[in-house]
Amino acid sequence: MNATVEEPRTTYLPGLGHDRLLPLYDPLQKVLGVASAHRPLVDQAEIRPGHRVLEIGCGTGNLAILIKRLHPAAEVVGLDPDPKALARARRKAEREALSVQLDLGFAEELPYPDGSFDRVFSAFMFHHLEADGKAKTLREVRRVLKPGGSLHLLDLGGAKVRSDGVMARLQHRSDRLRDNFGDRIPTLMRETGFMDPMEVAHRVTIFIGRVTYYRAIAPRAEFGPAETAAQPAPGRSPCICRATGAEQTGAGPRRSLMPMNLAPQWRKPLLTLHVATAVSVLGTDLVLLVLGISSVGGADPQTIYPAAHLVATWLLAPLAVVALGTGVLVGLPTPRG
Repeated sequence: MNATVEEPRTTYLPGLGHDRLLPLYDPLQKVLGVASAHRPLVDQAEIRPGHRVLEIGCGTGNLAILIKRLHPAAEVVGLDPDPKALARARRKAEREALSVQLDLGFAEELPYPDGSFDRVFSAFMFHHLEADGKAKTLREVRRVLKPGGSLHLLDLGGAKVRSDGVMARLQHRSDRLRDNFGDRIPTLMRETGFMDPMEVAHRVTIFIGRVTYYRAIAPRAEFGPAETAAQPAPGRSPCICRATGAEQTGAGPRRSLMPMNLAPQWRKPLLTLHVATAVSVLGTDLVLLVLGISSVGGADPQTIYPAAHLVATWLLAPLAVVALGTGVLVGLPTPRG
């Protein structure tokens, strides 16, 4: 496993906004369901034995390591400007005995020769870039892709749909995130020379809002004949995302990642119920905390314990179930035509 040792030349935005929060990055990704979104991205790329694969903005290496685990015959490279994040990625890869090359560098200035990768991945990195940085990154990705190779990008953004919930509306207020919404990303891909940029699928989550999967192909005419990256290998059926059952090949209509959908008119009342029950759960926790403090402070246990049991069994537990259930329902995607 290799890693460069030179210091980064320009500034960058760490995963959670500050180096001190890096230890929380992986646990928070799991809680928010970010890690589970990686598998469909890998599946849509149809990686083959011998492919050279690059992830830009690999951070602590979750996606790069997943790719190597699923495709051990592929050569996997991860690039990130954060040496501390790369150190964590290196330790995780070593624990799994996986050979992943980890390089220090910036997506806007990729330190690789022209036409050196078959697939390039980006997951939840694009929104960290300024508008001009996004265009520079896409041009660099196109440069290092082999003719007919493909870029597979996953990030916050996509269509602007009011029924997506509170988090999506909050994202629209951020300058960097606002630049990810609508057809901005496919448009940027097209403007920087990619062929057939398209939204492959999307999902809507309660915690981070709408996330969208994109694919674009490096042009073949500039470099001569090459493989058709968007087509399945001979003798293979179209790739089906194992986690979701969504068909990923071809240039047909865009699909949601999950067959279950929530009618838009139900999203707002369910979201209201979810927020109300979640707040009630917090209030019930405070009641239990007060009862516990009272017990420690000398209150009669014969009075405190039955009261705490009653609150936990008949109030906290049902509220938690309702909060969880409504959260799952609100997180269901809305299909796009």
